[in-house]
Amino acid sequence: LSQTFSLVALTYLRPDGSIMLVSTSVEHDECPPSKKFVRAKAYLGGWLFKPTSDGKTAAVYISQSDPRGSIPGFIKEIAAKAQGQKVGLLLKGHKILLT
Repeated sequence: LSQTFSLVALTYLRPDGSIMLVSTSVEHDECPPSKKFVRAKAYLGGWLFKPTSDGKTAAVYISQSDPRGSIPGFIKEIAAKAQGQKVGLLLKGHKILLT
């Protein structure tokens, strides 16, 4: 079975110009569990984008989750490495906040 999450997320623009994207798992009537998927649990996860003195943006990703199910180790490694590639997509989606 595949995993799925039910998340609530918050985007917060901090006074220092950094942006926090934080999410956690929630139960919600409009997103009920399905027998076709294992409902994974995200305890806490998110990104911190912080402007640097040289005009660039530093990105930090944290995540604590339980996939709840059988996932081979090599798949977990692939997924962990792919997180870094998502920075570009997140930056494009929040471009208006960063300029």
